[in-house]
Amino acid sequence: MRHLQISTRPQLRGAEVFAAQLAKELRRRGHDARNLFLYRSDDEVQLETTAPDWLLAFDADDRRERWLGFQPRLLRRLRDIVRDFAPEVVQLNGSRAVKYGALLRWCGWRDGLLIYRSIGDPAAWAGPAWRRLLYAKLVVSRMSGIVAVSRNTEQSLRRCYAPQVPIAVIPRGIDMEALRVAVPRPRTRQALGIAERATVALSVGRLSAEKRPVWLIETLAPLLAEVESLVLVLVGDGPVGQEAAKVVRAHGLETRVLLLGTRGDVGDLIAATDLLLLASSTEGSPGVILEAGALGLPVVATNVGGVTDLVEPEQTGLVVAVDDRDGFRNAVRALLDPGRRQTLGDAAFRRVVDHFSIASIADQSLQFYHRIRGA
Repeated sequence: MRHLQISTRPQLRGAEVFAAQLAKELRRRGHDARNLFLYRSDDEVQLETTAPDWLLAFDADDRRERWLGFQPRLLRRLRDIVRDFAPEVVQLNGSRAVKYGALLRWCGWRDGLLIYRSIGDPAAWAGPAWRRLLYAKLVVSRMSGIVAVSRNTEQSLRRCYAPQVPIAVIPRGIDMEALRVAVPRPRTRQALGIAERATVALSVGRLSAEKRPVWLIETLAPLLAEVESLVLVLVGDGPVGQEAAKVVRAHGLETRVLLLGTRGDVGDLIAATDLLLLASSTEGSPGVILEAGALGLPVVATNVGGVTDLVEPEQTGLVVAVDDRDGFRNAVRALLDPGRRQTLGDAAFRRVVDHFSIASIADQSLQFYHRIRGA
């Protein structure tokens, strides 16, 4: 089977990493699976792209994206690639990839399945009713099927767009082999200036409003002041990065809260820490929870999106209401107990291995494609 994954940029973020790992797994099984990225990425650390993948490297901020809603040259280049490659399945990994996939249909491409992989909660960005109706008519109706990354995402899709095409809930999966630990825990901690006896809480994600790094720092500031051995590490860049740094300085936490920026060694960082924190206000199926679980770390997470599809509350992690600062802080406090962390972390590892390997997710994806083709 010829399979094309279309993503926005070659960035080290959930949707793009998953697309690359799924394509790799499909190639391992003998399929001709490739990745295509619409825009160049300005991130210092990027997802590695190699032949036969395509990096179109267009400018995401081009004025035609605002004036016309798309770039004609980009669309023509995409149309030519799809015509020449002739994929049997094109999977669109959220964001603008979905828009350009729909435009392929409007340009006359009918030769393969067009799958919308919905990676978040549509209600968080779909806008007013008229905009939802327009998106449903012009974009969603062009799809052959939809993959929702969580039950929450599926329900939101049905409320927002009432799609008339098949929908499957297929969560994020991870390639356990790709999550290699190259540097021993003591060396990673030494490089970061963190004592071996410290308890380190890790947050990985874009420093954006919906990921709420400022909320996280402010919520944990009293606990950091109380527990001298606790250290908070944030990995990622984004539009609220400067604000997060100001909050760290305002609380005098420069040696207790480390803002590392975008990193390519997330596996090493997870292995060097003790628990994962996720403070988002909206999510799809956060892969970092699975990455942490694969390395035996429990999580404290807000109850948003598909979090409870990945985390068994009180079994593999602790889940709290989205705006419950006290609850979040107390959950972190509870996991300062090494024995509790070990118990939850061991269970998280078993859950990832049993349910969220990239091989299992590839099986589910292929079954969905075949079901649509059969229909």
